[in-house]
Amino acid sequence: MIIPLPAHFATAEGALPIGADTQISASGEAAATARYLSEELKARTGHRLAISDTQATHGIALIVDANLSRLGDEGYQLHVMPSGAVIQASKAAGLFYGTQSLLQLLDRERVEGRSGVPAVEIEDAPRYGWRGFMLDSARHFQSMATIRRILDQMAYLKLNVFHWHLTDDQGWRLEIKRYPKLTEVGSRRPADEPGGAGFYSQKDIREIVSYARDRHITIVPEIEVPAHCTAAMACYPELTCSGKHEMQGGIGLHHFNSAAGEGAIFCAGREETYEFIHNVLNEVMDLFPSPVIHMGGDERPEGIWSNCPCCKAVMEKEGLKTESALQGYFMRRACAFVNSRGRRTMAWCPTIEHGLPAGQIAEDWFFDLIPGIAKQGHDAVNARDRFTYLDYPNYPGRQKPSWMPDLNVQRMYEFNPTPAGLTPEQEKRVLGSEASLWTEFVEDRDLSESMFPRLLGFAEVVWTPAAGREWTDFESRMKGMEKPLSAMGITYAAPAASQPVRTARPATVTTSMSFDPAYRPEHAFDGRFVRCFATNAPPRAGDHLTITLNKPADLRRITLYAGADAIDGALLEDGSLEISNDGKRFSKAADIHAKQTDVDLPGTPVKAIRVTVNADMTHNLAITEIAVK
Repeated sequence: MIIPLPAHFATAEGALPIGADTQISASGEAAATARYLSEELKARTGHRLAISDTQATHGIALIVDANLSRLGDEGYQLHVMPSGAVIQASKAAGLFYGTQSLLQLLDRERVEGRSGVPAVEIEDAPRYGWRGFMLDSARHFQSMATIRRILDQMAYLKLNVFHWHLTDDQGWRLEIKRYPKLTEVGSRRPADEPGGAGFYSQKDIREIVSYARDRHITIVPEIEVPAHCTAAMACYPELTCSGKHEMQGGIGLHHFNSAAGEGAIFCAGREETYEFIHNVLNEVMDLFPSPVIHMGGDERPEGIWSNCPCCKAVMEKEGLKTESALQGYFMRRACAFVNSRGRRTMAWCPTIEHGLPAGQIAEDWFFDLIPGIAKQGHDAVNARDRFTYLDYPNYPGRQKPSWMPDLNVQRMYEFNPTPAGLTPEQEKRVLGSEASLWTEFVEDRDLSESMFPRLLGFAEVVWTPAAGREWTDFESRMKGMEKPLSAMGITYAAPAASQPVRTARPATVTTSMSFDPAYRPEHAFDGRFVRCFATNAPPRAGDHLTITLNKPADLRRITLYAGADAIDGALLEDGSLEISNDGKRFSKAADIHAKQTDVDLPGTPVKAIRVTVNADMTHNLAITEIAVK
């Protein structure tokens, strides 16, 4: 059976064959879904099904019937018989979800070598209206093809909200024509890092919005304020409290803030800040028709505003006693502008102490504020990290920051977005949930294994009635989905120890230093900034890490990135970068005293590269990457 599990279903004998003579009948509101289904069936069977406005024998009938309003806007009925299939719904969205169920049934049969859609009768409707997936494109940029593929995967699982995190400290990914520096400067991170640079043009955005709309997915853009804004601050430092900034390079992630963190947030006391935000939001709302615009609002560093004369003047004028109260003022001003254009706002909710702007949806990820929000009469989306954060490892043993827990699919499946203790009216305030994929430590190649199979469990949590879900049954269906999803290029996560490390070039990497198995030497030469080599004891003088290439290569440059974002300290204060043309005799190419060491080479073939520790260390060592060109 399919995922998410339908509310009501029954199986029968036989199957409906899909062949060149199969037709789809549809008219009016059903026509767009018919065209979509025809394309999907052609991709699977090679047959482009004709679409007619009259029902044919052995055909698939798509019917929008207002008399099915009891199923809501997204509910549907699916009846498959050997003689034909009928999908009915009161709205086009429900009809579309009925086609997803039919496609899943077909896919399950095809991978087992059987043809046709098995006979079944389904009546189904979602538990929640907000079934979201959040993707962070700020920390690592994803291609247009990747975004379209994710939207297809969402549609397949009946998810309907794509929360798109487009700006953060490490990157601004959305073209704003009034402020070109946001992408000219703010979209660029270290050139070596995969996914470090890139942005979506306004033409790209319109294409993606249209693609999502065809799949009944609403894109909710997130423009983060007042914090997580240092990419913007690098471009327009006049919007900071000091009016200036220092550009400081990081390891893997490129931090655009000063050493003290001063440049990390917008100044709440400058009128230029609000003018900038309004101008940006104008272009955002022109691009995204979503009724909801996400404003961020999370993790503001304390102590910056209270030391700013402009901010203190506003606090005195408005009678605000704390920085938290000033944030409430800041958000109300920014959100009122969104409201003036007929939209509502959404924000992460670290606090509800100072109330929420009018009509704002509160999204809680950590603070267990959903009961209080609902009781105050506000709408909420429950994105509790311990159940929904897909950047957390599936299995123990993967590299991660010390604060990050593991999150397996069974725990995700246990999630109930609606907390206990609410009245029926308060429960209605819980709109649903989102699975969030932050990408500080997730590159493009990690997306599939970060999402699957956990996204299957999440999709069932937000669609299927809680009373109808049971882990053992879901686990069986989850395993049954692995082959169909594999045929689509989707890879399930596997234990970290079972995954070999692929080096950036064919090579052998060795070290004299002791290390944790999760932080293997090969991670220093895997072309990835989200994994690193790290010791589990302080190295001694003479210790080394050596990369021996399978074949000598004409290298023009070697760049060593010492330390790691996920590990505090771990720098090499006294070391040498050495090269060899035969793998035996090494000569020093550079001293290592910093996070980044660049070596330009004369063009002679290199067989081996070695990092040597010159003096006993008092702390562990990490190497994010040794990049070669």
